[in-house]
Amino acid sequence: MKFIILLGSLLSLAEACPSSCECTSSTVSCIQKNLQHIPNFNSIQLNPMIIDLSGNKINSITDEDFTFDRNIAIAEIYLNNSEVLDIDGEAFVELENLQELYLGENLLHDIPQNIIEDLPNMILLELSSNLFSGDLPLIKSKSLEVLALANCKISSVPEHALKLTPNLKMLLLQRNNIKYISQSTFTGITRSFALKLFYNKFECSCKTFQLFDFLGEHEYVDKSDPYRCSNTTDTDVDIFDKKIALSFHNICTRSNRIPKIQATSLKSNDLTLRSEKSYSLIQENKVEQHDEGVSSKKEALQNNSDIVEISKKTTYIITLDKNFFEVVVICCVFFLGLFAGFSLNRFVTTYRYIKFKRCSENQMKLYTP
Repeated sequence: MKFIILLGSLLSLAEACPSSCECTSSTVSCIQKNLQHIPNFNSIQLNPMIIDLSGNKINSITDEDFTFDRNIAIAEIYLNNSEVLDIDGEAFVELENLQELYLGENLLHDIPQNIIEDLPNMILLELSSNLFSGDLPLIKSKSLEVLALANCKISSVPEHALKLTPNLKMLLLQRNNIKYISQSTFTGITRSFALKLFYNKFECSCKTFQLFDFLGEHEYVDKSDPYRCSNTTDTDVDIFDKKIALSFHNICTRSNRIPKIQATSLKSNDLTLRSEKSYSLIQENKVEQHDEGVSSKKEALQNNSDIVEISKKTTYIITLDKNFFEVVVICCVFFLGLFAGFSLNRFVTTYRYIKFKRCSENQMKLYTP
Protein backbone atom coordinates (compact mmCIF):
# COMPACT_ATOMS: atom_id res chain seq x y z
CA MET A 1 0.00 0.00 0.00
CA LYS A 2 2.81 2.38 0.94
CA PHE A 3 4.55 1.55 -2.32
CA ILE A 4 1.44 2.48 -4.28
CA ILE A 5 1.16 5.79 -2.41
CA LEU A 6 4.82 6.56 -3.07
CA LEU A 7 4.46 5.67 -6.73
CA GLY A 8 1.42 7.89 -7.01
CA SER A 9 3.33 10.77 -5.43
CA LEU A 10 6.18 10.37 -7.88
CA LEU A 11 3.79 10.26 -10.81
CA SER A 12 2.01 13.40 -9.65
CA LEU A 13 5.38 15.11 -9.18
CA ALA A 14 6.45 14.13 -12.68
CA GLU A 15 3.20 15.43 -14.12
CA ALA A 16 3.67 18.77 -12.31
CA CYS A 17 7.20 19.21 -13.68
CA PRO A 18 7.67 21.16 -16.96
CA SER A 19 8.02 18.74 -19.86
CA SER A 20 11.59 19.76 -20.67
CA CYS A 21 12.82 19.52 -17.09
CA GLU A 22 13.44 16.99 -14.35
CA CYS A 23 12.09 17.68 -10.87
CA THR A 24 12.78 16.50 -7.36
CA SER A 25 11.39 17.76 -4.09
CA SER A 26 13.95 20.60 -4.00
CA THR A 27 15.33 20.98 -7.54
CA VAL A 28 14.07 21.77 -11.02
CA SER A 29 16.77 20.77 -13.51
CA CYS A 30 16.54 21.91 -17.14
CA ILE A 31 20.21 21.61 -18.05
CA GLN A 32 21.16 21.63 -21.75
CA LYS A 33 17.63 21.13 -23.06
CA ASN A 34 18.10 23.56 -25.95
CA LEU A 35 15.50 25.88 -24.40
CA GLN A 36 14.94 29.28 -26.00
CA HIS A 37 12.62 30.60 -23.27
CA ILE A 38 12.17 30.12 -19.54
CA PRO A 39 9.70 27.21 -19.05
CA ASN A 40 6.29 27.75 -17.46
CA PHE A 41 6.67 26.81 -13.80
CA ASN A 42 3.04 27.38 -12.82
CA SER A 43 2.33 23.65 -12.81
CA ILE A 44 4.92 22.90 -10.12
CA GLN A 45 3.27 21.52 -6.96
CA LEU A 46 6.28 21.63 -4.60
CA ASN A 47 8.43 24.53 -3.43
CA PRO A 48 11.80 24.11 -5.22
CA MET A 49 14.93 25.66 -3.78
CA ILE A 50 17.10 25.34 -6.91
CA ILE A 51 16.28 26.04 -10.57
CA ASP A 52 19.04 25.07 -12.98
CA LEU A 53 18.66 26.38 -16.55
CA SER A 54 22.34 26.34 -17.54
CA GLY A 55 23.54 25.36 -21.01
CA ASN A 56 20.52 26.58 -22.99
CA LYS A 57 19.84 29.32 -25.58
CA ILE A 58 17.70 31.73 -23.58
CA ASN A 59 18.42 35.17 -25.08
CA SER A 60 16.03 37.19 -22.94
CA ILE A 61 14.72 37.04 -19.36
CA THR A 62 11.52 38.99 -18.73
CA ASP A 63 9.86 40.26 -15.56
CA GLU A 64 7.27 37.43 -15.73
CA ASP A 65 9.52 34.39 -16.20
CA PHE A 66 9.92 33.68 -12.48
CA THR A 67 6.48 34.85 -11.41
CA PHE A 68 4.66 31.72 -10.23
CA ASP A 69 2.92 30.55 -7.06
CA ARG A 70 5.63 28.21 -5.74
CA ASN A 71 8.63 30.56 -6.00
CA ILE A 72 8.82 31.48 -2.30
CA ALA A 73 11.59 28.99 -1.43
CA ILE A 74 13.88 29.55 -4.45
CA ALA A 75 17.41 30.20 -3.17
CA GLU A 76 19.59 29.46 -6.22
CA ILE A 77 19.12 30.07 -9.94
CA TYR A 78 21.60 28.88 -12.57
CA LEU A 79 21.46 30.60 -15.96
CA ASN A 80 25.14 30.36 -16.86
CA ASN A 81 26.26 29.47 -20.39
CA SER A 82 22.80 30.11 -21.81
CA GLU A 83 23.50 32.85 -24.40
CA VAL A 84 21.63 35.45 -22.34
CA LEU A 85 21.66 38.88 -23.99
CA ASP A 86 19.09 40.88 -22.05
CA ILE A 87 17.64 40.80 -18.54
CA ASP A 88 14.73 42.88 -17.29
CA GLY A 89 15.50 44.89 -14.18
CA GLU A 90 12.60 43.25 -12.33
CA ALA A 91 13.13 39.69 -13.57
CA PHE A 92 13.90 38.37 -10.06
CA VAL A 93 12.04 40.90 -7.94
CA GLU A 94 9.53 38.34 -6.55
CA LEU A 95 12.20 35.89 -5.38
CA GLU A 96 12.54 37.24 -1.87
CA ASN A 97 14.64 34.33 -0.63
CA LEU A 98 17.04 34.21 -3.58
CA GLN A 99 20.63 33.96 -2.33
CA GLU A 100 22.73 32.95 -5.33
CA LEU A 101 22.34 33.96 -8.98
CA TYR A 102 24.63 32.53 -11.66
CA LEU A 103 24.76 34.47 -14.95
CA GLY A 104 28.31 33.73 -16.06
CA GLU A 105 29.45 32.73 -19.57
CA ASN A 106 26.71 34.66 -21.34
CA LEU A 107 26.54 37.51 -23.86
CA LEU A 108 25.65 40.39 -21.54
CA HIS A 109 27.01 43.82 -22.49
CA ASP A 110 25.29 45.53 -19.58
CA ILE A 111 23.04 44.69 -16.67
CA PRO A 112 20.48 46.75 -14.71
CA GLN A 113 21.88 48.27 -11.53
CA ASN A 114 18.74 47.31 -9.62
CA ILE A 115 18.64 43.67 -10.72
CA ILE A 116 19.07 42.42 -7.12
CA GLU A 117 18.49 45.67 -5.20
CA ASP A 118 15.19 44.51 -3.65
CA LEU A 119 16.41 41.02 -2.70
CA PRO A 120 17.30 41.20 1.02
CA ASN A 121 18.93 37.73 1.19
CA MET A 122 21.15 37.97 -1.87
CA ILE A 123 24.71 36.78 -1.18
CA LEU A 124 26.39 35.80 -4.46
CA LEU A 125 26.14 37.22 -7.99
CA GLU A 126 28.19 35.46 -10.68
CA LEU A 127 28.71 37.52 -13.87
CA SER A 128 32.10 36.25 -15.06
CA SER A 129 32.93 35.68 -18.74
CA ASN A 130 30.46 38.21 -20.14
CA LEU A 131 31.10 41.15 -22.48
CA PHE A 132 31.23 44.08 -20.05
CA SER A 133 33.95 46.10 -21.80
CA GLY A 134 34.79 49.50 -20.32
CA ASP A 135 33.65 50.38 -16.82
CA LEU A 136 32.80 47.84 -14.17
CA PRO A 137 29.00 47.35 -14.24
CA LEU A 138 27.44 48.93 -11.17
CA ILE A 139 25.29 46.71 -8.93
CA LYS A 140 23.13 47.95 -6.04
CA SER A 141 22.66 45.62 -3.10
CA LYS A 142 22.79 46.01 0.68
CA SER A 143 23.24 42.29 1.30
CA LEU A 144 25.56 41.09 -1.50
CA GLU A 145 28.79 39.50 -0.22
CA VAL A 146 30.42 38.03 -3.35
CA LEU A 147 30.52 39.65 -6.79
CA ALA A 148 32.33 37.78 -9.60
CA LEU A 149 33.28 39.68 -12.76
CA ALA A 150 36.34 37.80 -13.94
CA ASN A 151 37.26 37.62 -17.64
CA CYS A 152 34.89 40.37 -18.78
CA LYS A 153 37.26 42.79 -20.62
CA ILE A 154 36.64 45.42 -17.93
CA SER A 155 39.20 48.24 -18.19
CA SER A 156 38.28 50.57 -15.32
CA VAL A 157 36.58 50.61 -11.92
CA PRO A 158 34.53 53.72 -10.96
CA GLU A 159 35.57 55.16 -7.60
CA HIS A 160 32.02 54.91 -6.20
CA ALA A 161 31.40 51.32 -7.34
CA LEU A 162 31.92 49.67 -3.94
CA LYS A 163 29.75 52.21 -2.17
CA LEU A 164 26.70 50.62 -3.85
CA THR A 165 27.46 47.26 -2.20
CA PRO A 166 28.29 48.15 1.44
CA ASN A 167 28.33 44.50 2.60
CA LEU A 168 30.60 43.17 -0.16
CA LYS A 169 33.31 40.86 1.15
CA MET A 170 34.82 39.47 -2.07
CA LEU A 171 35.27 41.05 -5.49
CA LEU A 172 36.67 38.88 -8.30
CA LEU A 173 38.18 40.92 -11.15
CA GLN A 174 40.98 38.70 -12.41
CA ARG A 175 41.69 38.31 -16.14
CA ASN A 176 40.39 41.72 -17.25
CA ASN A 177 42.02 44.74 -18.94
CA ILE A 178 42.40 46.91 -15.84
CA LYS A 179 45.48 49.18 -15.84
CA TYR A 180 44.88 51.09 -12.63
CA ILE A 181 42.38 51.50 -9.76
CA SER A 182 42.26 54.58 -7.55
CA GLN A 183 42.97 53.99 -3.86
CA SER A 184 39.91 56.10 -3.04
CA THR A 185 37.77 53.26 -4.43
CA PHE A 186 38.50 51.36 -1.21
CA THR A 187 38.04 54.28 1.19
CA GLY A 188 35.75 53.51 4.08
CA ILE A 189 36.09 49.70 3.94
CA THR A 190 36.35 48.53 7.55
CA ARG A 191 35.11 44.98 7.09
CA SER A 192 37.05 41.94 5.96
CA PHE A 193 37.47 42.30 2.20
CA ALA A 194 39.15 40.12 -0.44
CA LEU A 195 40.07 41.29 -3.93
CA LYS A 196 41.32 39.27 -6.91
CA LEU A 197 43.10 41.38 -9.53
CA PHE A 198 45.78 39.15 -11.03
CA TYR A 199 46.20 38.70 -14.80
CA ASN A 200 45.18 42.28 -15.60
CA LYS A 201 47.16 44.86 -17.60
CA PHE A 202 48.78 46.99 -14.93
CA GLU A 203 51.53 49.32 -16.11
CA CYS A 204 54.76 49.61 -14.15
CA SER A 205 54.55 53.03 -12.52
CA CYS A 206 54.72 54.63 -9.11
CA LYS A 207 50.92 54.74 -8.98
CA THR A 208 50.67 51.00 -9.57
CA PHE A 209 53.22 50.13 -6.89
CA GLN A 210 51.62 52.57 -4.43
CA LEU A 211 48.22 50.97 -5.09
CA PHE A 212 49.45 47.45 -4.42
CA ASP A 213 51.43 48.62 -1.42
CA PHE A 214 48.12 49.91 -0.03
CA LEU A 215 46.19 46.74 -0.97
CA GLY A 216 48.87 44.48 0.49
CA GLU A 217 49.13 46.49 3.69
CA HIS A 218 45.36 46.17 4.27
CA GLU A 219 45.45 42.48 3.24
CA TYR A 220 42.86 43.04 0.52
CA VAL A 221 44.93 40.98 -1.94
CA ASP A 222 46.86 37.76 -1.54
CA LYS A 223 50.53 38.48 -2.25
CA SER A 224 51.08 34.89 -3.35
CA ASP A 225 48.83 35.47 -6.39
CA PRO A 226 50.66 36.31 -9.66
CA TYR A 227 50.43 40.11 -9.63
CA ARG A 228 52.60 41.58 -12.37
CA CYS A 229 52.98 44.82 -14.29
CA SER A 230 54.36 45.28 -17.77
CA ASN A 231 55.80 47.93 -20.07
CA THR A 232 55.47 48.78 -23.75
CA THR A 233 57.92 46.01 -24.58
CA ASP A 234 55.85 43.45 -22.65
CA THR A 235 58.51 42.98 -19.98
CA ASP A 236 56.79 41.61 -16.87
CA VAL A 237 57.75 42.57 -13.33
CA ASP A 238 56.61 40.93 -10.11
CA ILE A 239 54.78 43.70 -8.24
CA PHE A 240 55.36 42.12 -4.83
CA ASP A 241 59.07 41.44 -5.34
CA LYS A 242 60.53 43.12 -2.24
CA LYS A 243 63.63 44.58 -3.85
CA ILE A 244 61.84 45.91 -6.91
CA ALA A 245 59.06 47.38 -4.78
CA LEU A 246 61.66 49.03 -2.52
CA SER A 247 63.43 50.62 -5.48
CA PHE A 248 60.12 52.04 -6.70
CA HIS A 249 59.35 53.30 -3.21
CA ASN A 250 62.70 55.10 -3.00
CA ILE A 251 62.26 56.82 -6.35
CA CYS A 252 58.61 57.75 -5.85
CA THR A 253 59.33 59.35 -2.48
CA ARG A 254 62.23 61.39 -3.90
CA SER A 255 60.24 62.96 -6.69
CA ASN A 256 56.97 64.86 -6.86
CA ARG A 257 56.47 63.46 -10.33
CA ILE A 258 54.98 60.04 -10.96
CA PRO A 259 57.24 58.71 -13.72
CA LYS A 260 56.15 55.99 -16.07
CA ILE A 261 58.85 53.34 -16.00
CA GLN A 262 59.26 50.79 -18.73
CA ALA A 263 60.61 47.84 -16.81
CA THR A 264 61.34 48.83 -13.22
CA SER A 265 62.11 52.06 -11.44
CA LEU A 266 65.83 52.33 -10.79
CA LYS A 267 68.51 55.02 -10.70
CA SER A 268 71.97 54.33 -12.01
CA ASN A 269 73.51 55.70 -8.81
CA ASP A 270 71.47 53.33 -6.63
CA LEU A 271 72.08 50.02 -8.32
CA THR A 272 72.30 47.70 -5.35
CA LEU A 273 69.50 45.50 -6.62
CA ARG A 274 69.21 41.82 -7.19
CA SER A 275 66.40 40.87 -9.48
CA GLU A 276 63.94 38.03 -9.76
CA LYS A 277 64.70 36.13 -12.90
CA SER A 278 62.02 33.86 -14.20
CA TYR A 279 58.31 33.63 -13.64
CA SER A 280 55.99 31.28 -15.49
CA LEU A 281 52.36 32.45 -15.70
CA ILE A 282 51.29 28.97 -16.68
CA GLN A 283 53.01 27.21 -13.79
CA GLU A 284 52.45 29.95 -11.24
CA ASN A 285 53.16 27.65 -8.31
CA LYS A 286 56.63 26.79 -9.66
CA VAL A 287 58.33 30.17 -9.40
CA GLU A 288 62.12 30.01 -9.50
CA GLN A 289 63.88 32.96 -7.94
CA HIS A 290 67.56 33.60 -7.56
CA ASP A 291 69.68 36.63 -6.81
CA GLU A 292 72.72 37.88 -8.63
CA GLY A 293 75.04 40.54 -7.21
CA VAL A 294 75.61 43.71 -9.12
CA SER A 295 79.19 43.67 -10.42
CA SER A 296 79.17 46.68 -12.73
CA LYS A 297 77.31 49.85 -13.62
CA LYS A 298 76.94 51.03 -17.18
CA GLU A 299 75.25 54.15 -18.35
CA ALA A 300 74.49 55.08 -21.93
CA LEU A 301 72.34 57.87 -23.21
CA GLN A 302 70.45 56.74 -26.30
CA ASN A 303 67.07 57.97 -27.57
CA ASN A 304 66.41 59.82 -24.32
CA SER A 305 66.86 56.69 -22.19
CA ASP A 306 69.37 55.17 -19.81
CA ILE A 307 70.07 51.51 -20.42
CA VAL A 308 71.40 49.90 -17.27
CA GLU A 309 72.69 46.36 -17.48
CA ILE A 310 72.37 44.73 -14.04
CA SER A 311 73.20 41.18 -15.00
CA LYS A 312 73.85 39.15 -18.13
CA LYS A 313 70.20 38.22 -18.44
CA THR A 314 68.26 41.26 -17.17
CA THR A 315 68.29 44.73 -18.70
CA TYR A 316 66.28 47.58 -17.23
CA ILE A 317 65.40 50.60 -19.35
CA ILE A 318 64.67 53.87 -17.64
CA THR A 319 62.91 56.48 -19.71
CA LEU A 320 64.10 59.94 -18.76
CA ASP A 321 61.71 62.82 -18.35
CA LYS A 322 61.38 64.71 -21.63
CA ASN A 323 60.93 67.97 -19.72
CA PHE A 324 64.48 67.58 -18.37
CA PHE A 325 65.91 67.48 -21.89
CA GLU A 326 63.80 70.45 -22.96
CA VAL A 327 65.20 72.52 -20.10
CA VAL A 328 68.78 71.42 -20.94
CA VAL A 329 68.33 72.33 -24.63
CA ILE A 330 66.84 75.74 -23.77
CA CYS A 331 69.69 76.47 -21.38
CA CYS A 332 72.30 75.45 -23.97
CA VAL A 333 70.72 77.63 -26.65
CA PHE A 334 70.59 80.56 -24.24
CA PHE A 335 74.24 80.32 -23.22
CA LEU A 336 75.37 79.77 -26.82
CA GLY A 337 73.47 82.89 -27.86
CA LEU A 338 74.97 84.83 -24.96
CA PHE A 339 78.48 83.68 -25.88
CA ALA A 340 77.96 84.50 -29.57
CA GLY A 341 76.68 87.97 -28.74
CA PHE A 342 79.60 88.64 -26.42
CA SER A 343 82.11 87.43 -29.03
CA LEU A 344 80.51 89.55 -31.76
CA ASN A 345 80.60 92.62 -29.55
CA ARG A 346 84.29 92.05 -28.80
CA PHE A 347 85.04 91.64 -32.50
CA VAL A 348 83.22 94.85 -33.49
CA THR A 349 84.90 96.84 -30.69
CA THR A 350 88.36 95.58 -31.66
CA TYR A 351 87.73 96.31 -35.34
CA ARG A 352 86.66 99.89 -34.58
CA TYR A 353 89.66 100.43 -32.34
CA ILE A 354 92.10 99.21 -35.01
CA LYS A 355 90.44 101.35 -37.68
CA PHE A 356 90.48 104.41 -35.43
CA LYS A 357 94.17 103.87 -34.64
CA ARG A 358 95.12 103.63 -38.33
CA CYS A 359 93.22 106.81 -39.12
CA SER A 360 95.00 108.61 -36.29
CA GLU A 361 98.40 107.46 -37.58
CA ASN A 362 97.61 108.67 -41.10
CA GLN A 363 96.57 112.09 -39.83
CA MET A 364 99.77 112.38 -37.79
CA LYS A 365 101.82 111.69 -40.94
CA LEU A 366 100.06 114.51 -42.81
CA TYR A 367 100.96 117.07 -40.17
CA THR A 368 104.47 115.86 -39.60
CA PRO A 369 107.11 118.00 -41.56
